[in-house]
Amino acid sequence: MNKLKKQLKNDLNKLTSPTELNEIKKELTFRKKRWPLILGLSSSIVLIAIVIIILLNINLGAKVTFLGFSVVNHNNLKYQKNTALVVDSKDYYAKPGDTLELEISFSNPEYYDIISFVISGTPYTSYMFNDGSNYETIYVNYQLPLTSGTFYLNITEIKYIDNTTIKNVKMKGNSQIEVGIAYTDYDLKLTNLQNEPTSLSFNLKTTLTYDLTRKLKIALYDASNLINELPFTADNVLFTDLIPGTTYTIKITGEIDLLDGKGPRFVTLLEEEISTSLPLDLSSIIIGNNYADFSNLAATVYYQNQVVTILNNLEPDSNYQVELHYQYLNTNYIYVYQFRTSSQLLPTIYFDDLIYVNDSYILTFTADTNYEYYVNATKCTLSNGIYSIILTSDQDIKVAVYLNGNYLGDVNYEKNNPSS
Repeated sequence: MNKLKKQLKNDLNKLTSPTELNEIKKELTFRKKRWPLILGLSSSIVLIAIVIIILLNINLGAKVTFLGFSVVNHNNLKYQKNTALVVDSKDYYAKPGDTLELEISFSNPEYYDIISFVISGTPYTSYMFNDGSNYETIYVNYQLPLTSGTFYLNITEIKYIDNTTIKNVKMKGNSQIEVGIAYTDYDLKLTNLQNEPTSLSFNLKTTLTYDLTRKLKIALYDASNLINELPFTADNVLFTDLIPGTTYTIKITGEIDLLDGKGPRFVTLLEEEISTSLPLDLSSIIIGNNYADFSNLAATVYYQNQVVTILNNLEPDSNYQVELHYQYLNTNYIYVYQFRTSSQLLPTIYFDDLIYVNDSYILTFTADTNYEYYVNATKCTLSNGIYSIILTSDQDIKVAVYLNGNYLGDVNYEKNNPSS
């Protein structure tokens, strides 16, 4: 120790100038300040190292790894995405409400028990696993919603048990599946139908999404001829400048993807016939067995290019056609009216002589009493099996025959001869 003091004294004696003393003071001051800084940096580095080690230990602590999940053999409706066959296809296709069996794969070399997970909000525990499940593959059923459209299956919160400690499974594989739920029932209907003589209007009810309906068209056809086409709208659809009494076809079509695995294609979602109204009262036409009366109809009737009011001597149970010429809103129209005469045969009528009494004629006849008989809109009277009626003229006598209130036709009077 004495030797060290002697050496230090000798060194100090060698310092002959104030400049050297100042340099020694500066060095001592610098070293005094540097040591806390070095100690602080060292503490931060140690802390970061500890965090990294902890994180590495956490990752290394997850002894089970999720490898991915898929749908098990569901109707062979799996396609590769972006193929030429199906553009922008889904992973799988199904129908609303279908139950899918899911296969979930793990790397689990130490055979820890998987105890639970969540699939798209539905929690699963081990007692819900299907038969055939094991430490590396688990099977469960999942029921799809009833709503059509794109649906995503996501698996989350997978847990296993390590002795008595519940731990999270390490997520490595694809945890999402995209499912196309087909539009099998899109409830496309015409509502609030208003059929006027020259216009048709209606609303549309549908469960299709806007992305699909915006690609649809509403077309109006007359037979096979396209009359008009409008973009799809659920609000009031109106077609104008139409012909009264005409049957048209409404078609709703478009190139869309119904999520049935067939990809986008041209489809007809609705085809329905609707007719404009006719500004004529067709119920005023009287059709019988051999007779058609148009006298109460507000139209000019043409039969075989001849104007007619009444058609006589028609064949029973036969088809006929006439043209009804009329005017509506200052426009002339022609409507083709088809009718069929009655199939009911007229009864046989046995006429007696006309008896002239007090400026009148009395007509008597015998006939089947199951029918009703009229002459000039007056009902004939039945007494003791004989029908009679008083007439003011003996010209062009016709007996109109009815059955249960339905007009069948006329029987012409022929003196002393039975007629049918």
